[in-house]
Amino acid sequence: MKKTLKIIGKVISWAVTAFAAYIFVSVLVCIFLGKLPTVFNRNYFIVQTDSMSPTIQTEELIISKKCDIDDVEEGDIITFTCIDETQVILGQVVTHRVIHKDTIDGVVTLTTQGDNPRIVAPDTKKVTEMNFIGIVTNHSKPVGKFVSLLTKKNSFFIFLFVIGILFFIMTILLKNIVLEKKKVEEEKRKQLLREELLLEIKNEQEQLKEETTNEKD
Repeated sequence: MKKTLKIIGKVISWAVTAFAAYIFVSVLVCIFLGKLPTVFNRNYFIVQTDSMSPTIQTEELIISKKCDIDDVEEGDIITFTCIDETQVILGQVVTHRVIHKDTIDGVVTLTTQGDNPRIVAPDTKKVTEMNFIGIVTNHSKPVGKFVSLLTKKNSFFIFLFVIGILFFIMTILLKNIVLEKKKVEEEKRKQLLREELLLEIKNEQEQLKEETTNEKD
């Protein structure tokens, strides 16, 4: 039983490692290719400005969950594509807080604004279904710093190094799982042989006892 639980634990550890590696590699590849990183219905971004400071700071990694714009509530932090021609970040992804939600004739519009105290007015363009991306569910400064480092051109070798380490770890885990499985199967085979041997000895003893009884008669 203990060996079975041990094997299950190793399988879970390997699966978690593989899952994390999949997300990590997928996000980095998308960033390198200039595409929108999307894994399991979630988008991943690195914050480039301090418009949401101190809530979300520059170079933080944010996770934005895809959903319908109807699900957004006032106070939510959302991601959307900038369509304001007066801003230099036209076409880029923006992360701001929803300060007002309007629904007119079934059409939802969101008024947004950054948390930074220096931003005294809402964004000039309202967010609609056309440029809405999702609701921010998580953000992390350490992970964002790490990803930012790896996505720099002069740090590409670090990216390859990390991929190599992850591959090595997964290989070791898989190898250990296979060896443990073989060990368990070998132990079962030996146990079966012992049981067969004991049964054979028992049968011989019973046969010998029966022959002795017949000789006495």
